[in-house]
Amino acid sequence: MQWNQCQDMFLCKLDTEPHVVSKRVILSEIAKFFDPLSLLGPVIVIAKLILQNLWQLAIQWESHESVPQDIHTRWIALRTQMSNLNQLKIPRCVKFNIHQPMVEVHGFCDASQRVRSLHISSH
Repeated sequence: MQWNQCQDMFLCKLDTEPHVVSKRVILSEIAKFFDPLSLLGPVIVIAKLILQNLWQLAIQWESHESVPQDIHTRWIALRTQMSNLNQLKIPRCVKFNIHQPMVEVHGFCDASQRVRSLHISSH
């Protein structure tokens, strides 16, 4: 996450260049997420579940070792969808409308064993 001080907004800037897909590359890309406010939690959890699968399969660290095809496909699909996050703009300052009688706060958590899919839209 980055902060645009002129617009007072948080922006997401992700490198979406294609890379070799290995356990080391996937871990490296996940580690690059800087999201102290957990605004990207639903996306990051999908990436971490893919990494968890690699650990369970005991995939080695070497960059040249390719991951299994199903994980490769899931990772490429996630990375493709993540390019839409570069269009995300979140106002930093939230001001409440005094005429609005109710305010709702929504949080995200995942207590399931697996998340089936996530589609990131650019709307």
